[in-house]
Amino acid sequence: RERTALLADLPKLKAAVAEGDPRTAEPIARDYRERVRSDVLVLTDRQGRTLVSLGAPAAAWTDLAQPFRVDGRRLLETVAAPIVLDTEALGHLVLGFALDDAFAARLRALTGSHVALAMDGRVFASTMPRENDAALLAVVGGTGVARVVLEGEEHVALGTTLGAGESAPLVLVLRSRAEALRPLAALRAALAVAALGAV
Repeated sequence: RERTALLADLPKLKAAVAEGDPRTAEPIARDYRERVRSDVLVLTDRQGRTLVSLGAPAAAWTDLAQPFRVDGRRLLETVAAPIVLDTEALGHLVLGFALDDAFAARLRALTGSHVALAMDGRVFASTMPRENDAALLAVVGGTGVARVVLEGEEHVALGTTLGAGESAPLVLVLRSRAEALRPLAALRAALAVAALGAV
């Protein structure tokens, strides 16, 4: 949100939107999109019409308050900020970030667990093979801890929403029981060896 608000406050962007000309605004929007590394950047004018839409169809941006939206085969998290000059509203800036397999992989690197993101009865991102999507959807029904068997191995799944409201996506964090118990097995083996050594 802070990144979007800061970008919307830049004089160069305000001047481009104030003109209301898509040809003037587009090169500036492309430059800023590359700098913030967003998957989508949208600029609207005073009347709410789309001036520039990079990375998504222009027709998709009627409801700017929607924090998560489905764009074809991907799920986007979006943040909107007004573009204001003094007290005059010039339009809006929207940045969108894809919650895709690359995002799930970053979460896996942080948590050390498999991660899946689902919304509206679809799995949009997962660190598991995609043939497991149907089994993952079976445990998406609510938050809390659930057990699921994937590829013949039992996993513990913890579900939590990625924001407030019914339309927020659900994040599933999955941990293999065998993987979780592996350190315990190693500890038991070490204790057995120590016991034998003591005898």
